[in-house]
Parts: sequence; C-alpha cells; structure tokens
Amino acid sequence: MHSIDCAGSDSCVAVGSLHPLGVRTFSGLVEQISDSGVVASEVMPSAGYDTLGFTSISCPAVDACYALGTEQALDAAGAVTTRTPIYAKQVGDSWAIHPLPVNAGSISCATPNWCVALSATTIVTLSNGQLSRQSFPTPANYLRSVEVDALECPSVGNCTFVGLDRRNVHYLPSIKRAVVGVLHAGGWRVRLTDLPGDAARGNGLKVQPTGLSCPGVTHCFAVGFYATDRLYINAGVIIYRAGDSLSVRAAPLPAGTSSKPPTGGLNAVSCPAVTSCDAVGTVGNRAVDDTWNGSTWGASTFPSVPGEPTPSALEFDTLDCPAVGDCFATGGYAWRRDADGEFTAFTEAYAVKS
Repeated sequence: MHSIDCAGSDSCVAVGSLHPLGVRTFSGLVEQISDSGVVASEVMPSAGYDTLGFTSISCPAVDACYALGTEQALDAAGAVTTRTPIYAKQVGDSWAIHPLPVNAGSISCATPNWCVALSATTIVTLSNGQLSRQSFPTPANYLRSVEVDALECPSVGNCTFVGLDRRNVHYLPSIKRAVVGVLHAGGWRVRLTDLPGDAARGNGLKVQPTGLSCPGVTHCFAVGFYATDRLYINAGVIIYRAGDSLSVRAAPLPAGTSSKPPTGGLNAVSCPAVTSCDAVGTVGNRAVDDTWNGSTWGASTFPSVPGEPTPSALEFDTLDCPAVGDCFATGGYAWRRDADGEFTAFTEAYAVKS
C-alpha cells in the first residue's frame, strides 16, 4: 500500500495497487482498516486501460475520501503507450474515477469540498466540485523544478508541503536539499531547509523528505532520510516547522544501536497533536517507531509478526494516528531467502497501536 488516512479512530482507508505475479496488468487496491485489522478490500480495475495504481489518499470525513493515481495503457511488450492522471472520489460505499489535468504526487483535503493536489509544476485546487490550476512557485535562482513528496492542509486555505530541491547549485553541482512550502493568505512561500550536522559535504548530497503531518496551521513535522558523512549510509531526519521557523535534526536511534548504525530512514509521520507524533521507518533491517512527546524524541523497534517466521526485513511505509496513542501503519516484510541470500517471499503487514 502507498498511502493511508484515517477519518476516525475506527475508520482508515489505505490505497495502492494489486499486481499478481506473472501478470502484466494490475488494478487499484482500496482497503478499509479498523482496530480489528483489514475489514474490507476492494479491487478497482481500470476501464479501458491496462493498469491502475493509487499513490496518495486524503479522507477529511468518514466515507468521503479522495485518492490520486494513474491509469496506463501498455503495448504487447509491456511498454507504456498512454499515461492518464486521475483522482478517485469516494461517496459512501462507491468510488468514481475522474481525469486530473496534471500528474500530481500528493493530495490533501481540509473538507469534503476543498482539496489541493500538487505536482512539480502545477497546483490543482478542487473546490465545490470545480477544478482550478495555477503555476507552482519556486524560490529565486532555481534552475530546475521542485519534487513534491508530501502535502498537508489542516484547514481551507492553509497548506504545507515538503519536497526536494532538484536544482544544480552553481558552486556545488548536484547538491539536493529539502524544501518546505507554505500556503497562507492566498499565496505560497517556498524555503530551503538546513542540513543535519553530520550530513555529507560533497556532490550528490541529499536530504529527502518522505512524510509530513501538520497538527495545526502553523505547526508541522516532516520526516525522511539524508546522506551522512559515512559512505553510502543514510539516516533518518526530522524537520519541524513552527510558524516561519524551520529546524532540522537527525532522528533518534533505538536502544542498543551502535554508534555507527546501518543505513536507514523514516518513511511516514503522523501527529494528532503538537505534543504527540509517531514516525515509522527502518534502521538496517529493523522497523522502528520514533515518538515525540512535546519535548523529546524517542525510538523503539517493532515486535515480530505473531505466528509468522521472524521477518528478515520488516518495514512500514504508511502511517496515520487519528488520536493520541491510536495509530495504524501498513507495510510488509520479506522472510524467505534463496541459496544466494535473496528474498523470495514478501507478505503484507499492518500494525495497530492503541
């Protein structure tokens, strides 16, 4: 699954795609999740296309969700011949698919009648059933576009996004840094973030956001990973926005982790309050849960999956916490290796924290 959103403590919806082994076509997948687990799954085939996959979902109310995705037509060799961006709107128990004018990567809805979707070049606003477009703003001296990775709109007219600066800086080519954009009073402001203290200093530097949660109009937490000063080793990063102030820090490590841990990062974050956040990710092949209590960040590892072989690589990609201490995450784990040590079995997993 690629994205999850919860309109209430017992009403979560996750979206992704269902791709059977050995079949070149695949369909959209929608799962209803509650405290008791996955309570309903719906396979949504594409009409007139070979593939349909969803990448982002926002549920401002129970049974009122919007999901972004793409439909594709394939030729006989499996190559893409047509790609059509779409959004799917849920009303009650039914979904309807509509074309989208741009290939947007993230959507957030403050109400069932007001949503924003972002691409690297365009902002699409859906207001009372009407779509409107405007060009995406970027800071001065940009040579390339912004990669939008996550978006959150806690109220109508107030949004924050995080992404990656894809420009080439004149004096240090290929350095990539995180950007934070804020919509307020009808206009967008976009800023670059700082770097963690042990970030690599050289070509190819990257601070890559992956998830965002805004418990208020002026407070947001973003997570991701960054390249450290150790070769080929990434670490989790946390970005905090308080009004016009931005701070960046390395994510904490679980107890027992060495001072030079294996590569890792954070995939998703959810904050039901300014003083409460959970973030999921990995350190090596261990799944981690980082928590914020309003003053400090802590980290712990996930337990093994009951009744299953000990996972060799457990990872959670999506997360939503509709209330403090009440969280839902989706992901999966690989647990079987062949003679060459390669994983050969992968199982979808979900986790509930309550």
